[in-house]
Amino acid sequence: FPVTIQAGTSNVYRIGGLPGSSPGGEIHYAATHAASGGKIVIGSAITSPSLDPSTVVGGLLGEGDTTLVTNSYAELPIELTCNNKENTIYVGAFAGLLGDRNLGNGEMKRVYAKGTVMASGQAGIYVGGFAGSINRYTVEHAHALGTINNTGFDTRSGGFAAVVERFAIVKNAFALQSA
Repeated sequence: FPVTIQAGTSNVYRIGGLPGSSPGGEIHYAATHAASGGKIVIGSAITSPSLDPSTVVGGLLGEGDTTLVTNSYAELPIELTCNNKENTIYVGAFAGLLGDRNLGNGEMKRVYAKGTVMASGQAGIYVGGFAGSINRYTVEHAHALGTINNTGFDTRSGGFAAVVERFAIVKNAFALQSA
């Protein structure tokens, strides 16, 4: 049966096929699948006086810091549409945002993502076939297969990652995008 994870309107989203956020710990031999028609669907984040909006979405893991992930994959389509020009968005078919909190280094080995990532927003949109942004992580023996579509103003897109920051290491990885 199809399962759809649908987020309504909030200030901050941390959404993943398994955990939305993982500030440590380990994930081994894990998988997310979408039955026919299943997907993650995210709407607009709202702005409040005390909190800037942000959206982080991944097919397996939304946001990761110092987490060890091995022998895992994500096959879960993601659709995000946000009309808030102040929202910063990170989306990846496997992980949205890796190593952002400066808590230490994380590691991923023998992992892959397969699926469609469609994001539409106003500004600051980072979309990758594997991850939106990678920092303070070593990613080895990884690949991304599928299609990404990133529309809006001030976008970054990549077949594997939209951004690979200075403290990231990516080895033995590739991306194949569908036509």
